[in-house]
Amino acid sequence: MAQVQCPECEFYLDGDSNILSAIGAAIAGGVGGGAIGAKWGLMSGGWGMPATVPAAVLGGLTAGLGFVQFVKCPECESVFRK
Repeated sequence: MAQVQCPECEFYLDGDSNILSAIGAAIAGGVGGGAIGAKWGLMSGGWGMPATVPAAVLGGLTAGLGFVQFVKCPECESVFRK
């Protein structure tokens, strides 16, 4: 169990990530990335349809990994990087 100190109020909080929240963020990012990739495919007349899956994967990775890098202090409500 990792302890993280808030840089604003010096409060110590649990730095462990909630895996379900990270998975939810990855799914949401994947859906968003897939939608963007599908739009690229439609705009290009079907030639860009292979962009759907890579865009979904990049969206999911970006959201999932980005979500676990930040934590919100329950005392002062500031968001900071672990």
